[in-house]
Amino acid sequence: MRSRSGTRKQPVKGRRRKTAALKRRDSPEARRRSSSSASLAAKVTRLARKLKEARERQSATAEVLGARTLELLVKITGIASSAPNVPTLASACLEEICELCQWQFGQVWYPDARRKVLVCSEESVAGARDFCRTA
Repeated sequence: MRSRSGTRKQPVKGRRRKTAALKRRDSPEARRRSSSSASLAAKVTRLARKLKEARERQSATAEVLGARTLELLVKITGIASSAPNVPTLASACLEEICELCQWQFGQVWYPDARRKVLVCSEESVAGARDFCRTA
């Protein structure tokens, strides 16, 4: 390389020293890089552990939800086969759903095609009857 004056530039010796210092393990620069690498590795390990725990919780939750859904389906199928009419069926199903989901209250609403509205069924209510009042 040539400078503006036309003379040849000498290579920078400081760069060589820094490179040589990085190669030595006992240099302050090498120790700093080593400690930051160890810190990064520890962070990655913690994140990987947290991700694994989250996946295990999600899997366990999915299994419980699947078992609860199957249990509810079996109960509702039994109720449907023995119910004498729709309001009785709706009330029994609603009781099971509220119990399984730990809801304090539930209502069944039927569509009124003529008026194009939903109508709350007074006979198909689960939980405390005075929980809420309909107009």
